[in-house]
Amino acid sequence: MKRALFFLLIVASHQAGAQADSVYNVACILPFRSGLAFQRMNEFFTAHDVTTANKIRLHDESILSLEFYRGVEMATRRISSPSIRWYFYDNKGDDSITLELLQLPEMKNMHVLVGSAGAADAAHVADFCRQNNIVNIQPFVQKKSLTTHNPFHLKLTPTIETHADNIFLSIVDSFPGANVIIYTPNADINLLVANRLDSLFKHYNSTAKNPFRVVTINTKFMTVDGKKTSAAEQLRPGRKNIWILTTFDENTINGNLRVMYDNRYRYDMVVYGMPNWLLHENTRLDYFNHFQVRLTDAYYLDTTLAPVREFVKDYETRYKTPINRYAVLGFDVARFVAEVLKQFGAKFLEALPSSRYKGMGYVFDIQKNIAPDTRINYYETKHVHVFMVSDYQLKKVW
Repeated sequence: MKRALFFLLIVASHQAGAQADSVYNVACILPFRSGLAFQRMNEFFTAHDVTTANKIRLHDESILSLEFYRGVEMATRRISSPSIRWYFYDNKGDDSITLELLQLPEMKNMHVLVGSAGAADAAHVADFCRQNNIVNIQPFVQKKSLTTHNPFHLKLTPTIETHADNIFLSIVDSFPGANVIIYTPNADINLLVANRLDSLFKHYNSTAKNPFRVVTINTKFMTVDGKKTSAAEQLRPGRKNIWILTTFDENTINGNLRVMYDNRYRYDMVVYGMPNWLLHENTRLDYFNHFQVRLTDAYYLDTTLAPVREFVKDYETRYKTPINRYAVLGFDVARFVAEVLKQFGAKFLEALPSSRYKGMGYVFDIQKNIAPDTRINYYETKHVHVFMVSDYQLKKVW
C-alpha cells in the first residue's frame, strides 16, 4: 500500500473447538471517514458551550458505517456458530482507496465482501468479487449496473424495480379497479419506474374482470392519446384515484402536490411516491398527510414484538443512543451471513433462491434474476413494505 489511509477493525465470533476449515472471513468496506469523524468528535467534546457542540455533525456516511458496525458487533455477541471473523475497512468514501484496499493480499482470502456504501466504490467491490469468485453482499446501493452477469452478487437492498413491483401489488390488493395516473418526468430513472408500472397494469388488465383505468403522463409532453392534458384533468369523480409520482426531486414533489392541493375536496385521491421521499427534510407534511401519501421501504421495526423490544433495549443500553436503521441492518445482515454460512458454507448463494430470512427490521426474500441470455445475473431480496402518512405519522398498511 502506498498510503496508509484506512483503518481496520476486527470483530470475531468464535465457536468453541471450531476446526480451521470452519472459520469464515467476512470483510466490510465502508466509508467510516475515520480521520474526519475523530476530528468532529474531538471538536464536540472540547466545545466551549452546548450551542456550539450541538452544531457539530458527523458526516452521514460516517454515521451509516458506525451504526452498521455496531449492529454487526451486537449480532456477533449473540451468535455461537459458525466461527466468523469480521474485518472492517475504512475507504473514506474514496473509490481510489477502495481499489487500494482490494489489492491487499488478504482480500482474496475473504469468503464474503460487504459494501461499499457509494455507487463507485460498490462497483469496484462487485467487480473484484466477480473476478475472484467471492460472494458480494450489497445492503446499501440500489444500482443494477453492479450486477451485470455477476452470479456472485447478492443485493440486500431492493432495486427501484422491486419497489415499483410492490407499489403495483399494493394497489391491486388495496384499490381494485381504481383510476391510476402515472406521472413521470422525462428522465431515464423516472421513465424506468413509470414504464414498469404501466406494463404491469396492462398485463393485469389483459385478464382482469375489474380492470384499472391507467394513463401515463410524461411531464415533457403532457399528452394522453395525443391530446394535451394535465394530471388533474385525468382525475375521475366518484372513483378512487391513484396518482403515482415517479419523481425523486424534492422541489418537483412539493410543486406538484401544491398544484393538486386545490382538488383535495373534489376527488377521492391517494398519492404514491418514491422511496427516497422518506429522506427529504423540506417536504410539505400537510400535503403528505392530506393525500395519505404511500411510500415503500424495506425497513420496519415492529416494536409490538417482544424480541424486537429486547433488541432495542439492549442496543440503547449499550450505546446510549436511540436505535438507528443502519444498526438494525448491520445486525440483520450479520445474522443472515452467519445462518447461511452455517447451513450451506461459502457457496451459499446457489442455495438461496425462494428463501426467506426474517430479521429484526428487514426481511430478506431472496430471488435470482435471469438476464436475457438466461445467465444468472444476480440475487436480490424482493421484500418491501408500504407505509401511509396518517395523522402526521408513518403507518404500515401493506
